[in-house]
Amino acid sequence: MPLVDKATTPPLPHRDKIRVTDPKYKGIVIDTRYVPTTDLLTHVEGSSWTVDYYSQVLDQDNGIAGQAVNKPAQFQQYRRIRKMELKVTQSLTASQDAASKKMSYKGGANVYPVLIPNQGDMFIAQVDDGRMGIFTVTSSERKSFYKDSVFAIEYEMVDYAEPERLLDLETKSVQTLEFVRDYLQAGQNPLVEKDEWQQIAKLHSRYESMLATYTKQFMSKEFMTIIAPGQPYPTYDAWLVRALTEMFESTDTPELLRMRQLDCDDDPSMSCTQLWNVLLQKDPQMLKFANKRAGLVWVSRFTRNPMLNGIRWSGINLVVYPRDVELTVDQEFDGITPITEASLQSVPSRNGCLEDLIENTALAGLPYASAPLINPVLIDDHYVFSQAFYNNQPGQSKLELAVRDYLEDRAINKDLLLAFCDTYHGWGGLERLYYTPIVLMLIRAAIRRT
Repeated sequence: MPLVDKATTPPLPHRDKIRVTDPKYKGIVIDTRYVPTTDLLTHVEGSSWTVDYYSQVLDQDNGIAGQAVNKPAQFQQYRRIRKMELKVTQSLTASQDAASKKMSYKGGANVYPVLIPNQGDMFIAQVDDGRMGIFTVTSSERKSFYKDSVFAIEYEMVDYAEPERLLDLETKSVQTLEFVRDYLQAGQNPLVEKDEWQQIAKLHSRYESMLATYTKQFMSKEFMTIIAPGQPYPTYDAWLVRALTEMFESTDTPELLRMRQLDCDDDPSMSCTQLWNVLLQKDPQMLKFANKRAGLVWVSRFTRNPMLNGIRWSGINLVVYPRDVELTVDQEFDGITPITEASLQSVPSRNGCLEDLIENTALAGLPYASAPLINPVLIDDHYVFSQAFYNNQPGQSKLELAVRDYLEDRAINKDLLLAFCDTYHGWGGLERLYYTPIVLMLIRAAIRRT
């Protein structure tokens, strides 16, 4: 008998336990997001070429035709589109007439679907020798069956921009529009009426200058934040400062970039709904729940903890605080009763009475004829705006009524906005502090709505 038993072969696993399967199938990921074709309009093939485009005004009695200098204006009319952008796909090629030795140019481009180009449309653009040429569209082709379709056009130069042809085009133009490419990127109609564009251009320039002036006037270098002017003690409005950080980019002015937002959030009453929440969220229904009255409290009311940029040790003495705040259940349990007997003090304008600074002719034709331009911030004990605004009653100012238009998504009168811009230097200190950001917000809303 051997000393070592012969090794036995281990049993094979049962065949039923072996499962041969295909690797897990990884399907194609489908992105179900819908991207409107209007969001892709700025991604059109071609190089940008800025022209003054003259689109024919056509009806059932007019045929398409190029400019005819001898034809009366009532039989040939155009819509002029200033600074229209063509996307050139075929650069200008020059040719010369063998008999007259006259140079001519031909080319091709894509047109944004903001208009339908027709054969016979005209445009004025600069050619390679520095002179202005007058071109006519020789063909137009729709590139897709979608509603927002790009059009491919071909064109040729018919003449240089001689005074006779320019005067004829000007005479036959029944409407002048401005092409605003920024609106195309924002999904708005980029064709704006000439008069309206002039107003928008003014509002653009006033917006930048007003914001720069505002931050310089009310930014405290000592506290590095916005402080209420003309008060016996340094006074801080946390709601206003927070709204400024949400309304504007920090890079809009150097002061906004350095502005501190002091911490008052340890007091739950400071988180109540107030006017700035309503404006930023553009929800008029929130006014029903907003805290309408405000006073002042000493900073000793807030936490002693110096961490997290707390306001107690900032050097500021008073903070704007709600008077009739709806207490949370925790506050009710602790028996907290807000006491805000103090209030802001009026700061008169150094330029004199506002009514004396505004001529009656400057307000003629503005909406809400019977309403004053603005109401004093301290016309009553309601926060920023008057009690009439919060209750939507008679007695509101033009500014308050314009804010109502904004909240209810109605058009804001641009002449009224320009009146605010022309007179805000004569407002009192508190009016400039609180009303200027609101006017800037209305300007931005009016421009985007166009």
